[in-house]
Amino acid sequence: MVKDLAHPFCNITIKDMKSATVAAEAKQLGIQSVPAVIIDGQLADCCSAGGPNAETLNAAGIGTPLS
Repeated sequence: MVKDLAHPFCNITIKDMKSATVAAEAKQLGIQSVPAVIIDGQLADCCSAGGPNAETLNAAGIGTPLS
């Protein structure tokens, strides 16, 4: 869904939670369940209370070009 919503120039990274390094990073970001979306270093609001949804991600700026 994120790939579909994102602007072509957005940088999207998918990380494997099986990696101890990734799991530690997720813990620091406050991720308690997956899938989760980080936007500009912050956990998206929709991901702290359920799962990602298109409406909330669009409101956070996903799919909107910076300039």
